[in-house]
Amino acid sequence: MAGKGRQIRRCRSIGTIGWRSAMQGKARRAITLFGAAAALREAWGNPPPPINQADNERGIAAARAQLDEAAFNVPGASVRP
Repeated sequence: MAGKGRQIRRCRSIGTIGWRSAMQGKARRAITLFGAAAALREAWGNPPPPINQADNERGIAAARAQLDEAAFNVPGASVRP
């Protein structure tokens, strides 16, 4: 298993790509990436760093605004900041 620092960087990178996807209007890709980052953080026991919280929340809000509620809440796409 990767070291703690590497795990954190991987989650941050996935979240950053999710944020950029949301800002580019690629909402489905964004929620998939945000969900993946959240699942990895949970599995590895790494809470999201507070410094990334605001960006994650803005990205998730942008993705949510682009999709209807049913599309946003698809099974297996648990999205959390």
